[in-house]
Amino acid sequence: MRLIRIALGVLICVAVYPSVAAAQDEAFKKGMQARNDKNWAEMAKQMRTAIDSNATESTRKVKPSGGITGVFREGVEYLPYYFLGEALKNQGDCGGAVNAWLNSEQQKVVQTKTEYRQAMLNGYQECAQKGVLLRADFENQMNASRQVYESAAGVAKRVNDLKESHKDLWPPFAAQFENARKELESAYKSFGSAQRTRMGTDFNEVKSASERAISILRPLEEAFNGAIESVASLAQRSRDVSDAIAGATELDKSIDTFKMTLPEPMNASRKAARDQLAVGRDKLATGQKTQNLAMVNEAGKAVQNAAGLLNQVIEQLNKAKRTDLDQRLGIATRSTDEAFASTSALMTTLDSRAAQTPDKITPEMTTQRDAIRKQIEAQRQRYERARRAEDASGIDSVRTQLIEAQAALNKIIQAFGPLSLRDRGVSAGLEEGARMFFAGEYQKAIAALDPSTGVDDAPSPSLQLHAHLFRAASLYALYVRSGESQQQYRTQAVAEIERCKQIDATFEPSNQVFAPRFIALYKTGGAAASRTAAVTQ
Repeated sequence: MRLIRIALGVLICVAVYPSVAAAQDEAFKKGMQARNDKNWAEMAKQMRTAIDSNATESTRKVKPSGGITGVFREGVEYLPYYFLGEALKNQGDCGGAVNAWLNSEQQKVVQTKTEYRQAMLNGYQECAQKGVLLRADFENQMNASRQVYESAAGVAKRVNDLKESHKDLWPPFAAQFENARKELESAYKSFGSAQRTRMGTDFNEVKSASERAISILRPLEEAFNGAIESVASLAQRSRDVSDAIAGATELDKSIDTFKMTLPEPMNASRKAARDQLAVGRDKLATGQKTQNLAMVNEAGKAVQNAAGLLNQVIEQLNKAKRTDLDQRLGIATRSTDEAFASTSALMTTLDSRAAQTPDKITPEMTTQRDAIRKQIEAQRQRYERARRAEDASGIDSVRTQLIEAQAALNKIIQAFGPLSLRDRGVSAGLEEGARMFFAGEYQKAIAALDPSTGVDDAPSPSLQLHAHLFRAASLYALYVRSGESQQQYRTQAVAEIERCKQIDATFEPSNQVFAPRFIALYKTGGAAASRTAAVTQ
């Protein structure tokens, strides 16, 4: 009997699966029939039914039951979200169409179909012209609207919490709060509508209603707090101020955890905060001794000012810390990107050498090459994780591993003989430009380094930088050779220096190769000379 029950269960499962698939396919087929008939409302209805049965798009083709001509006759990929978007657009519902297409895009199957992808792009453009917000603008508007709404809702919650704990003081404020609540309700409804229509006007209404609520709630909150404070006991108020003093004291201590030397403005703000804390402690003690609520309130204001100053210092320290991290990340990322480019160039060189002289390849070399290729791919994955985590040390570690991989690649490549400059990625234009520069043929150097020769297309950012560097040095040499009368050469040299710095802001020319005056120009970008000229005019 047990075997019979198991067999029946299997048969039921086998029978159910085709029925589910048939349900989704049947709705999809009806939707495509409606598309053939240009019945957009029916098409949208059937595509939603298909999505309810199976929302996963697929390259699996659904064939018609019969009687349909055109493209669908041979079957079409199961793309219910895409076709829902098409139906909604033809109904004039651009917001719904864009939402459906974005769902389809996220599943990526539609991206494999050129005609559908192009149709979506055209649809996006047409809807955007009607005021429908596309992905980036929609997200920005939604985030901005949510922020304003949540800010207003936060104030409303604070006021409502105060009401629950001080109900006896609430009646005079009830009508104002109800007006604000209605505005918030209107903002909430508009927010739901905006997500469906994706129209900027709907998002604007969310923000307007939220701001109207805030304009009611903030004065209400202030007035209600004043009423509460006027009847609050001295003991409770004293405890509040004591807690605030403790919190501000902890803020002050937290500044030391940054382990950074404070500049004078921050030191002054911190000292002012500590002075305010001292005032707060003195006034609190006096207010408690004399039972003077006004004095205790003055103590609270002093402590609040102290906390505000301390928070400003902490915010500035966090910004400085962020700036330092951004600089470290920028340097680490640029150097690692270049390391990847150099490693890729070496791998290409190795493959080229191996193809030219296959008799020199040993099994050991093949094994080493494959191992290095896997290592590079692993480091690329580590690099992406470190970038997402903003881990500068992790990025530097990837660069170190790449340098080791480059050394291993160079060792293998050396078995095929010495590398030419071309093998190292140096173009003929860059080689000729450098040679002409060192020979003092500056016009010829500039001609060899012209972008039309392809020197700017070097695989390595470092090589691109050196093309601009030699152009800058040659232009500056012509400026000096002209007795500093041909100002256009100097202007062009400064422009080339700026391009170098855009590629790598940390790079500095070697004083063993370039003249001191040029290096000074490189470091200042011509700023020093410009200031001198301005003073003498």
